[in-house]
Amino acid sequence: MKQLVVLAILATVITVAFLLIDPLGLVPSSAPNASLPTILAITLEAFLLLTPSLILAFLMQRHAASLGWFIGVVTCFALPIVMLVNSVTYRWIGDSFFSASLWRAVTDLRESLVGHITINVLLGFGYLILVLVVTIAFLSYLSHWIAASWRSKHRWAKPEYVFAACVLLALVASPVCLVNLREIRTEIALSPFQHPWSVVNLVQPVDESVEQERQQFLQAGNAIQLAPAVLSREQGQRHLVIKPRRSPASASLPDVLIIIVESFRRELVTAQVMPNLTRFAERGLMCRSHFSGGNATNHGVFSLVNGLEAIWHESPVRYSPLMNRLFRQAGYELGFFGSHNDWRQFQMDGYISPEQYNVFDVGKPGGMDRDRQSVQAVSSYLQRRPADAAQRFPRLAVLYLYATHAPYRSYVDDQIFQPAADDRFLIPYTESTREAVWNRYKNSAHSVDRLLSSLLTDDRVVVITGDHGESFLDDGTIGHGIRVSEFQNMTPAIIGAPNIESRVVDEPTMHADVLPTLLGILGIQLNDPSVLDGIDLLTTTDVALHTRTFVTRDYLSEKVAVISSRRDNASDVFASTGSVSLKRFHAQPLFEIDRNGDSLDGSANQVFNKWLTQQFGNHRVAGGISGF
Repeated sequence: MKQLVVLAILATVITVAFLLIDPLGLVPSSAPNASLPTILAITLEAFLLLTPSLILAFLMQRHAASLGWFIGVVTCFALPIVMLVNSVTYRWIGDSFFSASLWRAVTDLRESLVGHITINVLLGFGYLILVLVVTIAFLSYLSHWIAASWRSKHRWAKPEYVFAACVLLALVASPVCLVNLREIRTEIALSPFQHPWSVVNLVQPVDESVEQERQQFLQAGNAIQLAPAVLSREQGQRHLVIKPRRSPASASLPDVLIIIVESFRRELVTAQVMPNLTRFAERGLMCRSHFSGGNATNHGVFSLVNGLEAIWHESPVRYSPLMNRLFRQAGYELGFFGSHNDWRQFQMDGYISPEQYNVFDVGKPGGMDRDRQSVQAVSSYLQRRPADAAQRFPRLAVLYLYATHAPYRSYVDDQIFQPAADDRFLIPYTESTREAVWNRYKNSAHSVDRLLSSLLTDDRVVVITGDHGESFLDDGTIGHGIRVSEFQNMTPAIIGAPNIESRVVDEPTMHADVLPTLLGILGIQLNDPSVLDGIDLLTTTDVALHTRTFVTRDYLSEKVAVISSRRDNASDVFASTGSVSLKRFHAQPLFEIDRNGDSLDGSANQVFNKWLTQQFGNHRVAGGISGF
């Protein structure tokens, strides 16, 4: 009994020490310094999480002593372990260990995660396990030593009295936390990895005014019944065709090359990192505020090959990509070349499969060598030999390069950014090693740029973009597919073509714009261009871009970010969010977010409603949309 009480107190102390001292370097430097009320709140949260199980253990002492002891010990050991693992989880996905996001990431991505278990990852897990083992051994030894030294015969020193005194002290201290509840809730929102209650979501950082406005939005009859609009758009997608061409003949159309660079951040397009691509961008269309369809490959590529926002990913068009259909109608042969082969497990086989292309050349990720082979294959495919140049059909090729995906491979000669992390860098990494990992990533992009140099010619239409971005702790997470933010959802887009005028677009653009822009360059007209969400960037004015809205989505949820033209620089607002499911015919505004994806106090109703109107029609009735 004595050891159990001592163990509970030590477990609380160790947990608070882990969270505040941060021995693993998991807490970002941007996290707010804990005030005295916050430290008190963290201590109370940790102790009160233990209390129910300890009371149960004490009550069972008389009837099932062994079981009671087992429950108490497991609970005391579990608290620091869970909080340590929870902190690591937050540094990975930006959510708690007991969250739907982690569950979906582990279940949906299990095959991919297994494929990325490198020696670095194993070392990281080994280090974490070592810390846990040392912690358990320390708690066991110290609690046993203190309990053995507990010799007092005073009645007030009985274990149950000491525990009751601790509970009473916690209850007395609770009003201090309640007085500062709003401040504490704000700090939980900013640094949830430091608060035990964030593990089980006992305190939600909800802004009451935003929630009230959202309820007013729904009660006012603005909750959209999307069924009529969605079904009408799906019908238009099925019937979309190109208008008959009069001239020129399809054989005279230029080849088209779409290059997708994995996890591609816009900061990489500089003369130092990617000189060949930078020079090519200066001769064509450069979109500097460009958004992928989402923060994961499936949504990004879907948006590219369909000219649609990724909210349509669950619709039938997924199995009949519009780009492939329209280019076949225009007389193109299609080829896909990729350093990747897990399209099926990410639900991309509907638009990336041998059935969709004349030539389909993919393989397992193999670092720079596999990317080099893919570049050579696409170069051979697009080569126009004198013997068959006149008869050959024009070709569209999609090239998918993987080297810039973690662990960011590069050639030795391209490792010019130093200090750079070597092959032993750990995932998740801490802020102290962030710069070295970022340099490793830039070196990888430098190698990719060298591979691309032979493909960036002016006699074909070339698109270079990313499937999505990548976070390097910028938004508090690592990688992609786990948070809607500037760093995961934005990626560069560059389009070059014969006789194209150079232009820089600073207004927001999206992946869905690529397909209609390509069709415009080739002079291919559609029977119903309004079916596409994107627009031709070469014929669209900056004023039109400034007034429109579109969405980029999250991989792990139904959350979307509504993007409008950039606010003034003094504003912290990056986007307005909502929850959208065209499969369930559901649309609802949420809240505004900053560039890191953190929620702000503002309401998302106005911007979200503007996007709904632009997307699904402007004839609105209470409870639904009419006019289709």
